[in-house]
Amino acid sequence: MKELALTIYICLCIFFAITRFSNNKSKTRIVNYFILGTIITSIALKTKIKIKGLEVDFLLLVLFTFIYTFKMFNFKLRKKIPKCIYRLYILLTLSNILIILQIYLINIYSIELLVNALIINLTLQLTIMFLNNYKNYKIALKQVMNSISVFAFFNSCLSIAQFITGKRIIGDLSASLQKAQFTRVEGFAGANNGAGNLAAILFPILLYQLYTKPNRINIINFILNLIFLALTYTRIGYLAVVIQCMIFFALATRKEIRNKYTKRILIIIFTIGSVLSIFNINTIMDALIYERGHTGLTRFIQFKLAFNIFKDHPLIGIGAGQYTYYNLNQLWIKDYAIHSQWLNVLTEQGVLGFFFYASYNLYVLYKLLKKYAKKNLQWFIWMIFVGNFVASNFNPNQYYTVNIYLYNLISISLLVLEYDKEMEGINKNEKNIVY
Repeated sequence: MKELALTIYICLCIFFAITRFSNNKSKTRIVNYFILGTIITSIALKTKIKIKGLEVDFLLLVLFTFIYTFKMFNFKLRKKIPKCIYRLYILLTLSNILIILQIYLINIYSIELLVNALIINLTLQLTIMFLNNYKNYKIALKQVMNSISVFAFFNSCLSIAQFITGKRIIGDLSASLQKAQFTRVEGFAGANNGAGNLAAILFPILLYQLYTKPNRINIINFILNLIFLALTYTRIGYLAVVIQCMIFFALATRKEIRNKYTKRILIIIFTIGSVLSIFNINTIMDALIYERGHTGLTRFIQFKLAFNIFKDHPLIGIGAGQYTYYNLNQLWIKDYAIHSQWLNVLTEQGVLGFFFYASYNLYVLYKLLKKYAKKNLQWFIWMIFVGNFVASNFNPNQYYTVNIYLYNLISISLLVLEYDKEMEGINKNEKNIVY
């Protein structure tokens, strides 16, 4: 069945690719939204395909199919790779080489989890390659943002349906959500902690849409995402969004009337939220603290254990995805996945892997801040990075592929695609910064 679906999908890709020969703007827009919709749907559904016993993300095949289709139809792909893109390729390639070397140099208890880390890196490389090549075909940054906004809307609707029914709805339809005195929704993230992270990733995108175009659709979508965040009962997700709001109010300086209107909307929303919190403080305390136990303290205990393991294996770590298996087989300790993506990389891939991972993320941040400095949009970049950084370092974000792929799709799109006039940005007459 999956093979048939993949075949139909490839045929559709080819059909829509043919329409690229047309200069019709409406057809171009349809093709762009089809491609972006396919990619984001592949991210949301987390579909896996088994190849020789190993599970591969369907997104990897989606990106490969699009890139191959472009080449098959002799599209004018970019021959010269910008230096920043080339450096990102190199960092991800070095990370992949390290993971492959771990197979031969250390004991690997779960080859599936190691391959999963490798596939994530390969998928990120294909994402960069796809966006870098496809920018020649009039894909607009606005279309990426709009596609993500549509995803956010369906994600919020799904979470509300999950809250009402107490079921996951997607995937295992009969599976129940975590319940005590409250139901923690998951959305497309597939886990309630991951859902809090996802809400923090979507928050700056929806805020940007609201900030630039304060219409009813954007207001509703923004509020729905706040409802989704609230229903996750994820404390670190709440903290990430609070910090993002502080960044927005501190750095966003536009003085147009419509943006004052936007800020008033935000103040009203958070005022209402604060009032509701005061009147429902007992329920909220039960949901976030008493029913949840001292999970925050146990994470710091886990962080100490993980760091001690790193000190014993500082160079290349204990193997990508091997933390829980290493504890069980070497230390006779039963522990859950490290609730910090950055510390997880340090522990499992050592100083070398951490250097590649940190360099990749910080370099993207640096180039984005540089690119958008004169457009007064540094607040937007900082919100995206800081929100993801805070949320991903108190939850096992390394296993939440929806969050990983969506965050990188956003950040790489902002880096690679041109900031077009339709984005309603600041300084419309200003030329795009060459990076």
